[in-house]
Amino acid sequence: MQLAQFIKDNRKISQFYTPFSGTYLLKSPTDLFDLQASFVGYFPPDLFVLAKVNPSEVAGWLNKDVWSWFNASHDNILAQLESASKGIGSGALFS
Repeated sequence: MQLAQFIKDNRKISQFYTPFSGTYLLKSPTDLFDLQASFVGYFPPDLFVLAKVNPSEVAGWLNKDVWSWFNASHDNILAQLESASKGIGSGALFS
């Protein structure tokens, strides 16, 4: 199975973006170690790296599409948190 298909099928990954050949930016609701465990069996041991990126601590020069994708969910989560804080106890935080 190709890596792109593996990532598309991986239930631990909610979104992905490939800004450069061989580079995947992944969004996942799970923690880093749970996400890593989902890759066991695809890669031989010691041949991949996952790193958590804090969207508020990123800088660089990329095209606008990459930054739009990168910030999209972060902005949505902040809006959901803000909305949820106004109606605490009214239901689930994330739908």
